[in-house]
Amino acid sequence: MQKQNPLTSIKVVRDIASVFNPEQISQCLENQIRNETNECGIYGEHIDIVNALARAGTIRQLVENGASLTEATRELGRRMRRITE
Repeated sequence: MQKQNPLTSIKVVRDIASVFNPEQISQCLENQIRNETNECGIYGEHIDIVNALARAGTIRQLVENGASLTEATRELGRRMRRITE
């Protein structure tokens, strides 16, 4: 059985979304892409960090638009499943 990367955990993504605002997440994502560093304190493989920050950004934006954290997480899951179908 393959061990799950902690950064791909929905708990980690939700934690990021609950701690940082959309602008902070966006800045962390931009810096991670450009410099492979971020001020959000997220560490790991570059691609895993980018994916976690992008997911967290989506959740946080949905929360800012009025969704609960649970609703936003479910919506992210729906969007991700739609892409892979």
